[in-house]
Amino acid sequence: MVEMADFISQFFGTTPNSSIFLALAIIWGFLAAYWACAFFYDIATGREKPELKSGGSLAHEIVPRLVIFLAVVGIVAPGSRSVLVERLIPGPNIISFIAVVIAAFGSLFAIWARNDLGGNWEVMVGLKKGHTLVRTGPYAIVRNPIYTGVGFGIVGSAIALGNSFGIIVLLAVLLFLFFRMSDEERIMVEKFGKEYLEYEKEVRRFIPMLY
Repeated sequence: MVEMADFISQFFGTTPNSSIFLALAIIWGFLAAYWACAFFYDIATGREKPELKSGGSLAHEIVPRLVIFLAVVGIVAPGSRSVLVERLIPGPNIISFIAVVIAAFGSLFAIWARNDLGGNWEVMVGLKKGHTLVRTGPYAIVRNPIYTGVGFGIVGSAIALGNSFGIIVLLAVLLFLFFRMSDEERIMVEKFGKEYLEYEKEVRRFIPMLY
């Protein structure tokens, strides 16, 4: 038990029961719990529509996951562990707590977007029967608000943890999100045509007013 506590302490660059670690665990645990509840609610209420078309790239799905898997393997391997868990950002400090706030904001933004998307949401890239183009709520701010929220969440978490492992996971997740956005937007253009192209001109893709 002591060795496990020491490993967790080394991995997160702080003590296992610290406020930083606890806050991040609550943020991501809450997001995961909401996602699971929303999924089962869709099934129970019939909002989980049959898939109409799938168009995600297999390579786009596999590559980022492979990067994260290799990073996890590196954590387990004693030879590379010290490099991956070494803090690159001093802390915990005020920057760490600001980063936690960013992670919390990202999580809540993703939940807001998931709620507005409703039965149109799908685990894999694709269209569903009766798929609609949602442009209200967070979708009036950015075209991919779930990815924006998750992106901010993972950026905040990586800064709060401040180690190499967090940065590797951050890069892999961002790579995954941008792959998914490209695949999904291609399908949306095929489905909604001019309507979606006009939407692209009016609303930024990922970061409000910037990108």
